Amino acid sequence: MNKKKQIALVFGITNDWAFTTGTILLGLQKYKLRCNYDVIIYHQNLSDKNKKLLNKIHSCFFIDYKSGLLDPKKFLRVSELAFSRYKCFGLLDIYKKVIWLDSDILIKGNIDNLIEKYNQGMVMFKHKNIPISVSFSSPVLGFDMKKDCFNTGILLLNSDLKNYRKLEAWCYKKTNQWSTYINSDQAIINLLIQQFNLPVFELDEKYNCYPNRERQNTIIVHPWGNAKFWNGYFHPLWNEYFSQWKKLGGEGPSYSFRKKIGEFIKRFKFT
Repeated sequence: MNKKKQIALVFGITNDWAFTTGTILLGLQKYKLRCNYDVIIYHQNLSDKNKKLLNKIHSCFFIDYKSGLLDPKKFLRVSELAFSRYKCFGLLDIYKKVIWLDSDILIKGNIDNLIEKYNQGMVMFKHKNIPISVSFSSPVLGFDMKKDCFNTGILLLNSDLKNYRKLEAWCYKKTNQWSTYINSDQAIINLLIQQFNLPVFELDEKYNCYPNRERQNTIIVHPWGNAKFWNGYFHPLWNEYFSQWKKLGGEGPSYSFRKKIGEFIKRFKFT
């Protein structure tokens, strides 16, 4: 058997989100890791220009994402690319450790300890006293919908997990089967844990921290919900990364993208 590679950092984006991934890669460059890592970007319609710009920051593997969803338009709250998160399970065939990073995060410190501290099972931040039912439009029979909800924005997988491909396939199958019950991929990941009795370890909040809870030791800020760093949350460090992205020749959010986000915010309310 070939020796597995160490670490993959994984993103899923459309061309509109290239600037956000650029700011994250710039953050990872600012706070350099001790280890080597691959960057894997699942994408749809990512332009050659943006591929070149992202490669300037860090060499990336770009994978054209072919969705396993029968009808992605059913999921109005999340991008189709959010479901490329499921691909992380299959990547454990190649890597010892796979880390999914949502593209709306801010890197404000070194993530070496995140990589080195958690060496078993799945790792995610747990929303204490918030049930998984928040990710569903109606309950799914046979599951405990009162279990605390894990946030999938930062998802770390270790290769001691078994049956990687089976887990990936189950996620896509059940997303299609329960499409009228769920609001996002997060719902399916939380059910996956119960279905296969998977070992899950709680991620320290400093690696997946909501902006109003940011502290001096916070490493990753993650504004889950409607407001982002480019449309509601001011953060000087994110602005620094964004300025660097533009100096490289990158562009910011397009008018159509801002309009889409605005319509989305009006349509849905988040807690």
